[in-house]
Amino acid sequence: MTTFLLIRRGLAIGEIVVFVLPLLALWPMAATVAVVEGLSNPSRVLANWMPLLVGGPALIAMTLLLSRFAFSGGEGLRSASRSWWWLSAIGAALVLVASAEAFLERTGTVASGDSSGLAINLVGAPVLIPLVHMLIELRLAANKQLQPIGSADG
Repeated sequence: MTTFLLIRRGLAIGEIVVFVLPLLALWPMAATVAVVEGLSNPSRVLANWMPLLVGGPALIAMTLLLSRFAFSGGEGLRSASRSWWWLSAIGAALVLVASAEAFLERTGTVASGDSSGLAINLVGAPVLIPLVHMLIELRLAANKQLQPIGSADG
């Protein structure tokens, strides 16, 4: 195993510790708030329960992907279930929609009272960094383009 691969795997473990685990710790609290808010305002049940329905499973899927890469390398990512990738992608899409909504609300394009309540999903924005990292690692594993440092070809 090359030093460069060890560094990349260590980075994945660091991403789990820095980005994903804190959000997994906060998820039960956010889910509780979402349930209480959803029960008190039935017109926004879906938007308020989105962290409960999508956010938690997406964080767990991201943790599984990072763990597979950290302990099995690119082959672990290639053999990972597609459902883990889809859950992570849906969570990322939810964060991006919440970001767009917050931006539109901030610029005055959408009135503050018209927001859907997706803003709580902005908490998941830091997890986009490990997701992009895992997508790059999956691409590298699929193409086998990355040569170890100091190899004869690279």
